[in-house]
Parts: sequence; structure tokens; C-alpha cells
Amino acid sequence: MDLTTSEEYASQSKLLQEFTKVPSIDSAWVLKNNNDGISTAMFSISQPDLLANRTRKYSMYCHIKGAGTNSRDFQWSPFPTEMTGVSVIVPSPSGSKLLIVRNGEKGCPTKLEIVDQSHVEKEIHVGPSMHGPLYTDEW
Repeated sequence: MDLTTSEEYASQSKLLQEFTKVPSIDSAWVLKNNNDGISTAMFSISQPDLLANRTRKYSMYCHIKGAGTNSRDFQWSPFPTEMTGVSVIVPSPSGSKLLIVRNGEKGCPTKLEIVDQSHVEKEIHVGPSMHGPLYTDEW
């Protein structure tokens, strides 16, 4: 391989690494809130991890407040939270609970976790003989 080709490959590799640093929004929900003029939005985001050959999933929140006529103030959570081993995240319509699906690997059960504001409220294990992996249709 000549020097020009080697430099071109290095340049393209660096460009690919820069592009993969940009996360993608997979899903977004606006949750009901009792406060006037303030809503909470929840985002499911993902980012490729080239070295591990996998996709990292995160959740992130944002409080949206009306700041006058046709103006909004967005207050983002300081850091996203990584959702390791999670295949599906779905908030309840009220926003008070969250369903987290962790698909089991190699004969292990699929785990459904119902989380409220501060802890796992209920955990349901679904064996592979009863149901296979759970996914959303991503429409």
C-alpha cells in the first residue's frame, strides 16, 4: 500500500469515528405533567460503539417550560443514563412508570421491569418456552 492510499484510509477512518460520536434519537415521548406550562420529554437515544461492534442505548430527560409567547425553555438532564442490555423502553401514558424489557440470552428468561419514580416496582421473568424475545415495531 502506498503512502497516499494509507493516508486516505486513515482520513476516512477518522471521519467515520467522528460521525459515530453523534447519537441518534430512536424514540421520544412527551409525558403528562401536573404543573402548568411545564412538560417532561423522555428520549431513547443510541450511539454505535465501533470497537465493541455493538450499539449503546441511553435514556435522557428534558423539562420543557413555556417562556412567553411562542418561546420554550429546555432544561436537559446533565448526563444520559446508559441502558445496558435493554431492548425496549416504554413510559406509561401518565409518565409515572417505565417499562424496561431485557431480552434473555441463550435460554435465559426475558425480564420485564416496571419502574416507578425511584425503584423497580415489579419484575416479571418470561421463560423462553413461553415467549421469545420482545421488540417494538419501530413505526
